[in-house]
Amino acid sequence: MSSERERIGEVLAGIRQSAGLTQTQLAQALDTDRYRIGRYERGVRVPDVVMLMKILDALGTSLAGFQGKLEGGGKESSRLMEALARELRELCSPRRAKEGRELVRP
Repeated sequence: MSSERERIGEVLAGIRQSAGLTQTQLAQALDTDRYRIGRYERGVRVPDVVMLMKILDALGTSLAGFQGKLEGGGKESSRLMEALARELRELCSPRRAKEGRELVRP
């Protein structure tokens, strides 16, 4: 059975391929390198929630669509989505929002 990271990579690779993009093309759209995309797709690394959202946006896929593709992964996929939800809540918390506003002040 594949690990959680490998499952994420398989799904990301499948979505990218369905979109007709190479790793290089996706990397260029994200202003990163193809090696990073390759590491995500092989399950060596997992994108953080911000990068995941950028990847999904570049591929024209929603988080719900990504989750739907992961659901074949059973409990591992459920744990992943719970972790993503926690990370999103943290990013959207009032404290983090205030920090973000302070960072962009002139």
